[in-house]
Amino acid sequence: YANNGATANQACCACGGGSRGSGPSQPTPGPPGTNPCPSGQMLLEVEVITDTYGETENLFKLKEKNNYFWNEIWEENSFQSDSVQSYQQCLSTSKCYKFIMIDTYADGMCCTHGNGGYKLLWGGVLLERSSFTNGEREETAFNC
Repeated sequence: YANNGATANQACCACGGGSRGSGPSQPTPGPPGTNPCPSGQMLLEVEVITDTYGETENLFKLKEKNNYFWNEIWEENSFQSDSVQSYQQCLSTSKCYKFIMIDTYADGMCCTHGNGGYKLLWGGVLLERSSFTNGEREETAFNC
């Protein structure tokens, strides 16, 4: 990726790494079985398997509950079609979150145009594994 005058850390945001400012922090690699996140945070891992139209139809959002409102804190919408992409984010262990997987064409990610789907892990524990066979969106709340 070209960095267009940005630091390497800022430029790497395009590939899922680097710093996004005041939002959730990025994990720091460590020994297997350890939490790579700062104290008070846990690692959310998202694996997205796109179908033939993933590039144009798929995106996900992560929202954080703030009293009675859900604030969007993360969005990924730059998927490649027919591929597997992984993302990681360190999140506070004291907040409630909602993960939303979206297929804008509303035909899901599997199985008409490929075998897509997604997987969520929170602190290494499987939260959701879905083929997302139909519909426009699926939501998973966690740490609530």
